[in-house]
Amino acid sequence: MYHATLNCIDRMFLLKPSPEVNRTLGAGLGRALDRHPVMLHSATTNMNHMELMFSLAGDQLHNASPFLQLFQSIVAKELNRHYGREGHFWSSRAKVEEIISDKRAETLLGYGACNVVKDGLVEKAAHWKGFSTTEALSKGTPLEFEYIDRTLWWKLGADHREVDPSEYTKKVCIELTPLPSWKALSKSAQQTRFRRIVRDREKQAEKERLAEGIVKVKGMAQIERESPFDKPQRRREKSPQPLC
Repeated sequence: MYHATLNCIDRMFLLKPSPEVNRTLGAGLGRALDRHPVMLHSATTNMNHMELMFSLAGDQLHNASPFLQLFQSIVAKELNRHYGREGHFWSSRAKVEEIISDKRAETLLGYGACNVVKDGLVEKAAHWKGFSTTEALSKGTPLEFEYIDRTLWWKLGADHREVDPSEYTKKVCIELTPLPSWKALSKSAQQTRFRRIVRDREKQAEKERLAEGIVKVKGMAQIERESPFDKPQRRREKSPQPLC
């Protein structure tokens, strides 16, 4: 089991919630999973970074790197086109750590869903409108996304003539895999357990937020008014990553 973090260049808010950003991230994940399958457990975003949890089966051991590379490439190309910008989108390759216990897996699952609560963006994880698998894990909501097949788009000459979008638009679905320790649980029991983890983590995240002096959350209305090219005002504090 692995936990991967992907950071935007210069800490910019390039993953700020919007229908286009959410669609691009969802479609990018689905396409990367189709090409280089891994067992995806969760995916969540903040304004300027994204977290993924996944496992590798015996025949998938070589898929992690190409899966992450393809996903980052698809998102970078599509969102650079969306924002009208060029150059690097991500600050670096994904930072990946091995998850060494079932308890750690559940901790990271809750942390990813509630990171936006800790950072003072929203009061509850469910209020976050950015891309996230939280609703799928808590309610079983299907994850289906459309994307433009750019190769087909060019072949049809859509760059210089009118073409029916249905001819070059495709759909992809994301199938989530339960944590290894949850496989014996029913779908309903998995969702109940996830909701309980999120509730507990939300309380802890609120305490951490208040300890940092963040009393009032921004809320989605204010977040939607911010520019995707803005960045956090506070400097990021860096510390060595624990060996284990």
